[in-house]
Amino acid sequence: MTNAQGKEQYLSQFKTICSSVRQLLAQQQGTLRQKQSTVDALENRFNTLAEEQRAYFRAVKEFQVECDRNEALAQKEAKKAGKKK
Repeated sequence: MTNAQGKEQYLSQFKTICSSVRQLLAQQQGTLRQKQSTVDALENRFNTLAEEQRAYFRAVKEFQVECDRNEALAQKEAKKAGKKK
């Protein structure tokens, strides 16, 4: 009887352990989903900010080109005004 009782007790404990492992796995998978969701949201935010930064740098570069062009035109105008006097 001890052998049969020991076997039953072992199987009962093993089922309890399996159940606990399944619950822990489900809990960890839930945590993983939450963290993955956070990572995805942060990646989207990063990509949005990176695109805004690229647009800003493009605008600054275009502005600098136009400022240089304006300065060149102003120098031409100053030379023309100097020759007329």
